[in-house]
Amino acid sequence: MAAKKPVITVAGSLNMDLTAYVETLPQPGQTLSSKKFVVSPGGKGANQAVAASRLGAVVSMYGCIGMDSYGQQLVQSLQQSEVLVENVASVEENTGLALILVEDSSENEIVVVPGANHGFTTDVWRQMDHSFLKRSDTLLLQHEIPMETLEQIARDAHHAGVRAILNPAPARKLSADLLACIEILIPNQTELAQIQADGFSMNDLFSLGIQAILETRGKDGVFIYTKHDTQHVEGLTVDAIDAVGAGDTFVAAFAVAYSAGADVLKAARYANCAAALSTTRSGAQASFPYAEEITNLGVSYS
Repeated sequence: MAAKKPVITVAGSLNMDLTAYVETLPQPGQTLSSKKFVVSPGGKGANQAVAASRLGAVVSMYGCIGMDSYGQQLVQSLQQSEVLVENVASVEENTGLALILVEDSSENEIVVVPGANHGFTTDVWRQMDHSFLKRSDTLLLQHEIPMETLEQIARDAHHAGVRAILNPAPARKLSADLLACIEILIPNQTELAQIQADGFSMNDLFSLGIQAILETRGKDGVFIYTKHDTQHVEGLTVDAIDAVGAGDTFVAAFAVAYSAGADVLKAARYANCAAALSTTRSGAQASFPYAEEITNLGVSYS
């Protein structure tokens, strides 16, 4: 009998990525020539939805696009990866954009132009069909939509008994009310430092009900903090060419494995492998691996 597929709701951003590849990232005031320019689907929410679907989950995307060609392309990209799009709403703002520079070492700089993502208000959320969320194993959230909406979605999931995973990127001030609705927190070093600078110690986070904090460190792997101990999952050595989307791959892969019943450590190891594999290819969604690719590497969460 086939195992039940994880059911995951992703509420977040949809952006079109405009990516220029350069030898080195520019210094202030410096003008560089790009070796390559690519327009591709992105946005942390859409990225995580596509990555989770490719890894075997049933995924529905909740978010907003503009009434323009970029918006339609983003919806088509989600559909091509079998993500459900009934709750992607069109609003009267331009579709969100991300302006990305990637250097030869695979490091990157990103500027996000929110556009329609800021149109994802609580009123828009209330008008959406929440039935998929209520039957989901997991809700995935990020910080590229209004905080008021993010908090409302988290509360609704909490009341429905749906676990929530928050990827607090980009770094923003968090409320205790939001954190009390979160089961797993997945920040990078900068984002975790910001959370602590805002007055939340590790003990505070665990006291609010968070079960585990996964601090991602790129090629250096991930540190897993729980109330009782700290564990380190080492990074994998790969021929990285583009780190764009690697963080989203990690979050999505962790959510898939965790939703399927893997413990935090096993899910993190699976996610680490998926993220490393994504860095060996260019682009965001174009780089996301399929489940069988990870299985072929001998890595499993079961």
